[in-house]
Amino acid sequence: MWLAVVDRACDRGNYYVDGFADRLNRFAKKNLIIEFVPNNDIHLTGNIYKGKDRSWYTLDNFVKAFKKYFSGEHEIFDSTPSPRILIKFCK
Repeated sequence: MWLAVVDRACDRGNYYVDGFADRLNRFAKKNLIIEFVPNNDIHLTGNIYKGKDRSWYTLDNFVKAFKKYFSGEHEIFDSTPSPRILIKFCK
């Protein structure tokens, strides 16, 4: 289970979601539960995020990147605080 990790790694660590999905695939044997923190999350408003092009960081692109490695059905659940969501990917 990975909570509020991908958005931070992609912004601060300069990783692409595709590369991050590949790395998490190596750890997950069957399922992966990961939190998607959308661009309109209240915690993504600090100086670290100002002026950055985050247009590529969408739910569709996020799911697409992980579906390369987790081809089974995926489920989406609400998370807290809103508008965050949890996504369960299956291999």
